[in-house]
Formats: sequence, structure tokens, C-alpha cells
Amino acid sequence: MTREDGVAVEECRAALNRILDSHVFSGSRRLSEFCDYSGQAAIEGRSEIGQYEIAEKVLGRATDFNPWDDAGVRKLATQVRHKLEEYYAGPGASDPVVLSLPRRSYVLRFRRREADQVFVPSPEMPDVAAATEPASIQASPGAEHAPAAAGHFAKPVITAAAWRWLLLGVVLGALPAATWVFMRGGLFPAQIAEGAHPPDRIVITMQRGDLRGKDLDIAPGAVRVGSVLGEGEETSVRLQLAPEYSTQQAGLMALYDADNYVRVGYHFKNRTLLEFGFEHDGTYEGPQSTYVFDPLGQTGQARWLALRRSGAEYTAYLSPNGFYWNQFGHKLNLPDTSGDLHSAVYAFNGRSTNPSELAVFDHFGTGLAFHDRPDGPFNVAQFPGWTAHENCQTPVLATFGEGVLRVGFAAQAIGCAWSLVRVPPPGDWAISVLVDFEAVSGSSFGVTVRGTKASASLTRRDLDGRSLQLEQNNDRDTRIPDFPGTPPVLLRMQKSEGVIRASVSRDMETFVSLPGEVTIADTGDIRSLGVSASIAHWTTQESRPPVRIYWIRIEQVKPDFLTKRNVP
Repeated sequence: MTREDGVAVEECRAALNRILDSHVFSGSRRLSEFCDYSGQAAIEGRSEIGQYEIAEKVLGRATDFNPWDDAGVRKLATQVRHKLEEYYAGPGASDPVVLSLPRRSYVLRFRRREADQVFVPSPEMPDVAAATEPASIQASPGAEHAPAAAGHFAKPVITAAAWRWLLLGVVLGALPAATWVFMRGGLFPAQIAEGAHPPDRIVITMQRGDLRGKDLDIAPGAVRVGSVLGEGEETSVRLQLAPEYSTQQAGLMALYDADNYVRVGYHFKNRTLLEFGFEHDGTYEGPQSTYVFDPLGQTGQARWLALRRSGAEYTAYLSPNGFYWNQFGHKLNLPDTSGDLHSAVYAFNGRSTNPSELAVFDHFGTGLAFHDRPDGPFNVAQFPGWTAHENCQTPVLATFGEGVLRVGFAAQAIGCAWSLVRVPPPGDWAISVLVDFEAVSGSSFGVTVRGTKASASLTRRDLDGRSLQLEQNNDRDTRIPDFPGTPPVLLRMQKSEGVIRASVSRDMETFVSLPGEVTIADTGDIRSLGVSASIAHWTTQESRPPVRIYWIRIEQVKPDFLTKRNVP
């Protein structure tokens, strides 16, 4: 059906979903809820929404809301207008349908983009002709590109004409948008990201075999075993799969052994179902399992899965983007079993001879996730194996709320830090954190690793401009410009073959590697991994935005196979 503005309802819904799924909006619950509510109202044909309705439906304000005294709705609308501008100047530059929020209105408008409308970099972008010559980008061991001088990030030369052809090529599809990374200062070519270290992708070819019952007849590599899942922790993964044949299964597990496990994932039974169930002593408890038809199961769209442990109780969660999670099914209780509980991913065809499919996993790890926690003070005692430290004269305020862990410093706090750490797993590993943090002068937040000789950190900070920085004790720091608009960011440090490298991502798809590397010879044996927030000793006393942490994940770089000879 086509609306009066000439845009079909299906196109409106698709445009709205692109906005909600983008990193520009997915980091803020209220902005997303406003757009969702306002956009759905527009699709339904409404032309007006009052402040009282927005206050009640989006902000959760009481019936005594007074717009004369409370500017919350107006401020939210202003933020949405700014975020829409940011979105259509970045990831939405080529969207066929554009959303806008007119002044003094709370109903989104849809319009079709004119064919010749493309995003042009703003005059605030630096003169790219004056950028450092590509020859100054020197290759170094383990890093695709390193700066000519520490602390300076070399940018490629792109002429004004090249900008126009580049942007037109992205819009028209001649150049894939994924081959370019948009950061403060302009578009950076993909070869800067090629040296990055995103989460290892696990690809399993589904073959005949199953875990149900006492028999273990799965093919080699059908189950990959990751890190230990501790009390209060959560294991999660992103899965891309479109099963088509009966008994095909793939997903995430909390695994004691092949006869005792909890799992959540896909199970094809004439239709694609989402399954949450468990097996105890070789008996799969079917009556207690949850099976729900998934209408998106055949699209191949990636889905995030998570399992949270609380004693013998397990909760399953689903997410479209890694930010917002919904509980799936009822909580399950797996009787206590001796030995360690491991995270694992699995994919197999069941005991059938159906054709194979590929199950693709990434972002597989175990750690702390802060969604669906009761609002209130953070108590590290909930998470054995993790420890919190602070050295501030005024208390650091760490609280659960809005699906994140908020960490805030008092205005008078100067020269102090807060950290949350644990011991590393054996072998090679990676640690990543999804965080929303707007750095101001003197404040920083990042991932940190501490060794017997030295420590290293990957931080977001504001020091001579907002940047993402790899810091070492010997001041061999390197940095790159922060992403425009300071969006939520994934910070990641990976230890592999005696070297630690750092990378960052704004969408959890494209990773940009920071120049330089840290060797274990420099740090000594790594004793702890975690996150740290700090206030410099030289800064002034002022109000600072709190850190908002979505999750902290520890990844085992090369998960083991589960076989008859290799059962945890």
C-alpha cells in the first residue's frame, strides 16, 4: 500500500528498522523508543502526537507531567533530530527512504530520497590534500599500518574529486560501503582495517550426528568448547544460519560434558524453531524445553544468543544487535554436576543424512553482561572470580540501570581510578568491552591488561582531541582519531603468539587496528584482564558523563573440539 507521500508502507517500515538497528540509535534506549513510537504512529497515518503522550509512552512519566516545567520531551526530540542528521551523514547516506522530525512536531516524516542526493562531507572535515603522504605509513611486524611518529595517525591522500567519485560509487553500489571506514577526519580505506583482529569466526559444516542420549556420534569439530562459565557470568555468541532440513541444529551451550548441558539455538522441525532446553545424565528433558517458531529463521539474518548462569539456574536471551536483549523461554535448572562448566557452540544435522549447511559464529566468549539486572548498586560479590578496585577519596558510584553498568565519579574526584578485573584464561585469549562513554578532559575508560613487568590499555580519552589510544607504561603510546559523534564502541585486545594487539569497532563488523603492538616480553606474565575508568590528577573539578558498560567478554582464541577423547 502506498501512502500520500508516495512511500509504500513496507518501505517506511524498512527505513524505520534501518534507523533502529543502526549504531547511531541502538546505543540509546530512549532515542530508539521515541523513533519506534513516532515512526509507527506515522505509518499508521497519524499527523500529531502531543508531549503528554510521548512523556507517558516513551519517558514513563506520571500523569502529572507538565511540559511547562519539564522540558524532557522537547530535549529528546532535539536529540533525535541531531541523531537523524548524523545517521544520514554516515551509515544512511544511501538509504532510499529518509526520515526526518520537523520542528515543533513529534511525528516522524518519510520521504523518498532524490536520485542525485548524496552525502557530501561537511566543511568541518580537514583538507585531505594536506594529509600525510601514504609513503609515511610504515609497515611493522604484526600491524598492517603504523604511524610515522608515535601518536600521529597517517591519513591517505584523497582529492576533492576523488571524494565525489568515492561517495557516488558507494551510493550507486560501484564500491561496497563495507570497504571504507568512516572516522573523525574522513573516510579511511579498508586496508587500514585489514590488519585488525576482529573476533575469530567459527564456521561449522553441519554433518550427521547428535548429542542426545548416551551416544556421542558427532563429527569432529561439531562442538567447539570455549572458556569456563563462572557463577553469575554469561556466555554469548552471534550466529548466522538458515537451516532447511529436519533435525538440523546449531546454537550456544553451557556444557559440563556430552550428557549434561543447557543449550539455546535453532532446531529445524519442518519450520525453523528457536529451542531452549537441557540434558541431564544423557536424558534430554523435552517436556521442560521451549520451542518457538522464528519467522526470521529463513532469512539468514544473524542473531545473538546468550546463556546466563546463576547457581544451577540458567536463563536464555536473544538479541538482534548485541545491545538490547529479551529473555527467551522460562528459566531452567540443571542439577549440579562435578567439574567445570564450559561455554560451547554446536552445529550438526542430527541423526539424519540431510545435506550440509554452514553455521557461522563470531563474538563467542564468556564474561559479564549487565542487561536484565535489577536496578541498584553494583556488588562485585555477585561475580566470583572478578574483583573491583578503586582509589578515590570520594566513593565511585557503580550501579545497574537501563541494561548497563554505570560507573560515575564525583565532581571533586581527581587523580583516581576504578577497575574491574579477573585472571586470564590459559593460552591465547582476547578481551572486549562494549561501552558508551563520552570522554571529557582528564577522563578515560578502556580495556586493561596487567603483567608482572608492565601493563597496557586500550582507552577512549580526550587528550588533544578525542581519540582511541593504545597505552603502555614506557610511553610508547599510539592513537587514532575517535569515531565522529562518539558512538558506543567495541574495544578489543587480543593476545596471540606472544603479542597483544588492539582494535576498535563502532558496528561490531568492521574493526580498525591501532598501530603498534605489546609483547609479552615487555609485560611479563599477564596476571589480570579487565576494564578501568580513571580521572587524571591534572584535570579540573567538573561534572563528567558516567561510563555505560554493556558487557565485558573474554574469548578463547582457538576453542577446542569436543570428541570422545576430549570431554571437559
